[in-house]
Amino acid sequence: MRFKNRSHLSPLLTFIRYYHIYSFKKKKIMKEYLLLLRGGKPTTSKTEAENKAEMQAWGAYMSSLGEKGQFVGGLPLVSGGMVVTPEGLKSEPVNSGKEGIVGGYLIVKAENQQKAAELAKACPHIANEGNIEVREIAPMPAM
Repeated sequence: MRFKNRSHLSPLLTFIRYYHIYSFKKKKIMKEYLLLLRGGKPTTSKTEAENKAEMQAWGAYMSSLGEKGQFVGGLPLVSGGMVVTPEGLKSEPVNSGKEGIVGGYLIVKAENQQKAAELAKACPHIANEGNIEVREIAPMPAM
């Protein structure tokens, strides 16, 4: 049985339309960025207290990214590695004396590269004398 008089639904429908339009306008488009963590002091060169404090800082940082919906993924990397070139294989990672070896990565969401760089600046890796390269991840084109 259908309702002949739907006037009682009008305020609800108006609210739903308004909420949908309002929330859509306020929603910010977030892009994904790769943060390449390079260099930094090795854990073996720090005291146990320094390592513990760094782990606590990492926990707080990662929690903050997660709570804001900005964390996509990331992991530390095992030292060593290989480089593949047309000439063959090298059994060592790329090592720039100035920037250091890539020791890990994070993928984060941000409105733009400047905001992603601000996230990187707050990362505990910076306090650990490391540096972070911020790169936008290009969306995959439709196939």
